Amino acid sequence: MKFNKFFISIGHGKKGNNYDTGAIYKNIKEHIIAGEIAFKIYKYLIEKIFEIKDEGERRQKNLIFLPFPLSLEEKVDFINKNASENSLAIEIHFDSAEKIIDDFHFLILTYDKNNLYNSDIKINFVSKLIDNLKKLREWSSIQIIERKDLYFLKKTKCFSLILEIDYIWNYPILNADKVAFVISNVLFEFI
Repeated sequence: MKFNKFFISIGHGKKGNNYDTGAIYKNIKEHIIAGEIAFKIYKYLIEKIFEIKDEGERRQKNLIFLPFPLSLEEKVDFINKNASENSLAIEIHFDSAEKIIDDFHFLILTYDKNNLYNSDIKINFVSKLIDNLKKLREWSSIQIIERKDLYFLKKTKCFSLILEIDYIWNYPILNADKVAFVISNVLFEFI
């Protein structure tokens, strides 16, 4: 069983007449680096999809990249209007915590951890994502954390995750290409 539609979005976005760019560390802005990784994931998926003859066009229609300028409400509304129960929505973020808990970390945030484990496809996807990320580099921790307070997770009607790639200050030493490639390879198996 696979996800029939996949949405990827960049964390933060429009707030009224302004933009919430997320965390800022020195000259690094979260929405820019999250956008870079989200777009690379999308690009790698498109490239892989079109390697499959007769399947590429159909599969591409089910792969949707949501741009930064949308507000959180607009993103969730768009996803809800276009998703089915068997869709996956992911939002890319970086952690802005001021105190370093681990050297490197990767968080998978979900609204209902119990619901995550009610479906084979969800279990397989998250397990495979964690296994492949562990091979990529020495993450101090990769955790699944339940967050009932986050609008994207709470209001999106399909299976949704927020991926916090790492601490924002680790971005200069993060291999964004490899991280995006690993995530896209796992996603490719499930779309």
